[in-house]
Formats: sequence, C-alpha cells, structure tokens
Amino acid sequence: MGKFRAKTEQLVRWIRGGAQPADKGISRIKLDYPIFPRKRALHLSAGGRRISALFAEAAENSRVVVAQMEALLPDLKKIELSGQEDSPAPHWLTPWMPALDSMTIYALIRSLKPLTYLEIGSGMSTKFARRAISDGNLSTRIVSVDPKPRAGIDQICDEVVRQRFDATDLPRLAKRLQPGDVVFVDNSHQCFQSSDVTVFFTEFLPAIPPGVTWGLHDIFLPFDYPDDWRDRFYNEQYLLAAYLLAGHRDDEIVFPAANHSQIPALAAPVNRIFNLPAFKQLPRGGVGCWLRRKSSGEESFGA
Repeated sequence: MGKFRAKTEQLVRWIRGGAQPADKGISRIKLDYPIFPRKRALHLSAGGRRISALFAEAAENSRVVVAQMEALLPDLKKIELSGQEDSPAPHWLTPWMPALDSMTIYALIRSLKPLTYLEIGSGMSTKFARRAISDGNLSTRIVSVDPKPRAGIDQICDEVVRQRFDATDLPRLAKRLQPGDVVFVDNSHQCFQSSDVTVFFTEFLPAIPPGVTWGLHDIFLPFDYPDDWRDRFYNEQYLLAAYLLAGHRDDEIVFPAANHSQIPALAAPVNRIFNLPAFKQLPRGGVGCWLRRKSSGEESFGA
C-alpha cells in the first residue's frame, strides 16, 4: 500500500510539473511491449526508394565533394595509415571513423574554410579537422561539445564544452554559426526524451542559419542499420529519414556517404580514390550524411 501511495504521489507531482529528472540519468528502460530489432529491407520500401531518389537528385553535389577530395590527395596521402589513439595526429585505420568520412570532413573544411567547425561528439573526427585547418593554414576555430570524448583532444580544440548537448546553451551555440560554417554530429544516436538526438532535431537543427553545412554520423540510409548493431538500439537515422521524406525544409543534400559507396553505379568516383596504393588497404564505405541549409534563391552546393 505504501508503494502504491508513493507512486501515486509521484504521478501527481509529475502532472503538476513538480517532478525532476534523475541527476544520474537512466540506463535501464522498461517497455510496455516487447520489440524485435532486425535489419529490414529499408532500401526496397516505398520510403527507402524515395530517399534513394532524393540522393540521386543530389548526385552533382556529391560529385563536387569527391572532386574536392581528389584535389587534396597530395595532402591526404601524407596522413599515416595507423597511429596511437591518444595522439593528436589523425590516422586512417580506426574503428570509430571510416576513412571516407574522415576525408569528407577534411575536404569540407579545406574547401569551405569555415570560421567555426562545431562538433557534437568528438574524437578522430576532431583530429582530421585540425589537420585540415593546419594544412590549409586556416583560421577555423574548433568547438567541441562532448561530456567525455574517447580521445584526449582538448589540446587541439579552440573551445571545449564538456557537458551533455541537452544541457548546453543551445541558442547561444546556434547564434555563433555563420554562412560557411560546418557542424558535425556524432552523438549517442538514440532518440529519447531530452536525449542529444531529440534535442538536435527539435531544438538545434531548426535554429541553424542559412549557409551552414551539417552532417550526421552512422547514417546508413537508404539502408537499415546493420543486423549486428541491433543491440545498440540506434534510431537516429529514422528521424533523419522522416525529415528527408517530409521535405527536409531548406536543406539540400550534399553527400550521403553510405548511398554513394554501397551502390555500385554510384561508387566509381569513390573507388578511384580507394584504388590508389596509399588507400587500397582501407575499407571503402562511409556512414556520414551531409546536408546544407539554404536560403531562398541561393545557389546549390555544387554550383
């Protein structure tokens, strides 16, 4: 009876707005109904085919990105194949960041020359960003938002925010972005109440100004998540899929790496790079998906 009364009082407090979230967070979730995660043939569904068509319409933008990588090959070839995870220097062979995604970050920063490169989730991507800034002699500032990065990257950042993204001053963060800036998101990949994924899509993304290029990591669209990832309970790309299918506001698709590296008819430009001796040992796929916020009447990314 005491437990029932305590539960009832807690419910009443919640209804009245008095309940507070647990400071330590929640690591176990009790579901009302069982779920059965498995890889679906998403790319063959009506939604998957529509997303594939949207990606095909952006083929010219993707061609421009790959051309930017090819133009920077002399500098990319100087990056070591392997290295220490605790070193500030980037390297290609790492479980956290496919080489194609590292090349994309490098090429976007070198070509766009952003004033701010904002990361939500940091690690190897930060090292490639810093290398691009150094090689290009750019004045780009790296802002890292991550409560606990896997790698010790504070020394190569210009500003660090070591707290959860949902606890960050989001309006201030968005207002500092300018046309040409780059945002890269590699977070928990899980959408729950007040999680970083939810906050990004509902609070931060709508506030991104025109001219900003933004990307999400671990996006396999138009394909589903790998079957051996089913115990990770990732769901971020389903939000992105819904966003794309609903019209993706004023955002143009720039480079969906999984689509352009896994579909044979589209993979030829990427394969040109990975067939080179310097990169032949590297896996060819990528899982970054990049878009850019356009303003009315603005030219496309590849123009």
